[in-house]
Amino acid sequence: MAARVRPFGAADLAACLAIGNAVDPAHPVSLADARRRDELWATERYHLVRFVADVAGEASNAGDAGRRIVGWGQIAHAPWQFHPRKYDLRLEVDPAHRQRGVGSQLFQQLLDALLARDALLVRAVATESDAASSGFLTRRGFREIWRTLESRLDVDAFDPVPFAGAAERVERQGVTITTLAAELARDPDVLREVYDLHVVCNRSQQEIDPVTPPPFEAFAANEVDGPRAILEAWFLARDARAGHCFVGLSTLERLTGTADTAKGVADTADTAAVEGVEGMAGVLEAGYTAVHPAYRGRGIALALKRRTIAYARDHGYRFIETNSNAGNEPMLRINAALGFQPRPARISFERRLA
Repeated sequence: MAARVRPFGAADLAACLAIGNAVDPAHPVSLADARRRDELWATERYHLVRFVADVAGEASNAGDAGRRIVGWGQIAHAPWQFHPRKYDLRLEVDPAHRQRGVGSQLFQQLLDALLARDALLVRAVATESDAASSGFLTRRGFREIWRTLESRLDVDAFDPVPFAGAAERVERQGVTITTLAAELARDPDVLREVYDLHVVCNRSQQEIDPVTPPPFEAFAANEVDGPRAILEAWFLARDARAGHCFVGLSTLERLTGTADTAKGVADTADTAAVEGVEGMAGVLEAGYTAVHPAYRGRGIALALKRRTIAYARDHGYRFIETNSNAGNEPMLRINAALGFQPRPARISFERRLA
């Protein structure tokens, strides 16, 4: 049964999200979160176009009556690493409808859109354990350029004894650890200082392309006001000897999409996947850990990470998941020392178009 590829409509979002959560249940996204991201997208600066593939003769999940969405794809600028001729590609097909040409149809539509915009290159991500997706990309001229290493900590199994003096060691240097919640209660304007720290730390991050600092308003909306944010779990290192300036941060985030993900994978009748997703309710995600370049190598990152683990334990969470690029050896060493166990990496692929 041939699929029809058509432009995406707002009514298609729930169906596309269910497919995405079924394909990648380890990174769930809620419908409310997805809608909010679309609302915050800066359309005046960043391009984004989506297509869906639907088939007739099945119960409708969106769009035309009697047609079911079985795949979707998009190309978009990467706001955090903006270049006007570089794009990210995302393409997902319902697991029950793979190997039927749906992905090929969507890819051709997206490729045509890229060529029409004179794109320099396009990048896509596949999980290391998903050989089918990696093969799909390599057969179409993509090559691996980057790896993001993911890992998980079993909070109950964590042994705090070897790290008991982490906070005291940084305190002897005049550095104390606080939370964003406490700092905002003291001074609502402190968020500007946190933003400045975020920007400074990002400048020295090893990434595929230089990091594009977001406007302050976008930073606040996405990182602080969003549904994933936990202000009590935004830990900040402050140097009292330097006028109370912030010198490091480490954050935890909620996984907002577990209910949507459970429903999406339930539609695929994959019992193991459903059980895995239901277990995600006890998981927190490490958002961002960084230290000002002038303060690195002093144990501040370790002390901050130690506080995030204590927060997860005290609030009944079972696991913390994190990711770091494969070249970030200092953070990888810290995570390994704390007991984070490796999980399948996320591989970035690139195809040059011009």
